[in-house]
Amino acid sequence: MGARAWIAWTVAMALASPCLAQDARPPDDGTVLEFRSAKPVAPAPRPPTPQPTPVARTFANAMPTIHVGRPQPLPHFGMEESQDEPGQPPRPAPITPPPLAGDPPRFRTGVVPQAPVSTPVLVESNAPIAEWASSLNRPAAMANPFWVRGEYWLGWIEGMQLPALVTTSTPGTPRASAGLLGNPNTEFVIAGSAAGGTRSGFKFDTGFWFPRNDQLGLEAGVSMLESRTTIFGARSDGTQILARPFFDIVNTTQQAILVGFPGVSAGRIDVSATSGNFYEGHLDLIERTVDNGSFRAESILGYRFYRYDERVTIQQVALPQEAAFIPGTVIQSFDDFRTRNEFHGVDMGVRFRFLLSEDWSLGLLAKVAVGRVSREVDVAGGQQAFVPGQTAVVQQGGVLALTSNIGSRGKTDWSVLPEFGVNLGYQMTSNLRFTLGYSLLVMQGISRASDQIDVNVNPALLPPSAGTAPAFPGPLLRRDDVWIQGLRFGLEYEF
Repeated sequence: MGARAWIAWTVAMALASPCLAQDARPPDDGTVLEFRSAKPVAPAPRPPTPQPTPVARTFANAMPTIHVGRPQPLPHFGMEESQDEPGQPPRPAPITPPPLAGDPPRFRTGVVPQAPVSTPVLVESNAPIAEWASSLNRPAAMANPFWVRGEYWLGWIEGMQLPALVTTSTPGTPRASAGLLGNPNTEFVIAGSAAGGTRSGFKFDTGFWFPRNDQLGLEAGVSMLESRTTIFGARSDGTQILARPFFDIVNTTQQAILVGFPGVSAGRIDVSATSGNFYEGHLDLIERTVDNGSFRAESILGYRFYRYDERVTIQQVALPQEAAFIPGTVIQSFDDFRTRNEFHGVDMGVRFRFLLSEDWSLGLLAKVAVGRVSREVDVAGGQQAFVPGQTAVVQQGGVLALTSNIGSRGKTDWSVLPEFGVNLGYQMTSNLRFTLGYSLLVMQGISRASDQIDVNVNPALLPPSAGTAPAFPGPLLRRDDVWIQGLRFGLEYEF
């Protein structure tokens, strides 16, 4: 540094010191420096001061105002090269610290003040956790609170087991042993399983999630499986043996009524076994206990109803050929057994759905209804004898339905209805899903028509009745368990 530069620097510092000490500001070279206090106060007016001649090299900066408790940016001191004579010391560059947001600029200089800098706000975010927590509060699946489901039901109901109602024997069998049970020459004509096989039906469900509490929902549904009837028929023109077997409770021997036997009678026997329609309905409150997108669990509590009826009817027509009967005499008789089962109970269960892929899902259902089942049994029987030229003679009682068991009887007791199901679903659109499933129900403790047939008979009660005891066949209220299973094909729509 030359001698002239050092002298100029010393003079500048000497001139600046009184100004800073007196006014706390640099020499008035066009730059005005204001100090702010915690509470802004309007500056007092000052008399004008004659402007000295600007000095070529002075400090153009001063220490920025410091507010306790508010973070301040550190001042940046920069040096710029002198544009005067070469070899002169560099002068400091003017510093304009950024003002706080909302504050007016502290420095009024010839340079345009910088725009206020807003303090960034730090926000913590974790998208996966937020999405998971949101799914617990309101799953995406609940965007559609209503649903309807319709299914075609291809089902099977366990067939009823008929006792030996009609038998035959090989030609030449003596009349005394023709058609008797236990005889080696006797064959069953009508016996065994009846009213089984496949049948069609439907199942319809609808429900919704409550708007104020979408963890709870209400579902109602009905289903029906059509009836199934099996008809047996046997004919004899008088050359074939056709018999109605029974057990003589008085003499404890096997007996039979011959409907067809050479030289005795010709006739026919028709048996109709009907498994009636199965009706089912339920109204359930559903609670969604777990739903994380890939797995859903629901608990079920509500009301369940079903009704199931059966009927077995035996009709026979005999044309006597013996000399004791007037030619053309026709004797008709029938035995009719009907049962009705009606259930009302509390429905409980769970339902699960697993998301296998984007489009495929697997559903499981386990329910049990506990309640009271009303069982009613109606037995009827009668006989009509038509003799040419005479009025028809009508009498009560057939062969297995006699005065000892004819009438209506009923009983109500506790029963359960378990149900299990599995289905595979395919999401066709965002709202429509196709389902294919299997279901199994078990009706416990119901009355079946075939079970009410008593083959123990007091021959004295056969029409025309001539006795009262012992009272056989007796009234039976037998119970049995019946399963219903089937395949279901359906569509489920959410909206």
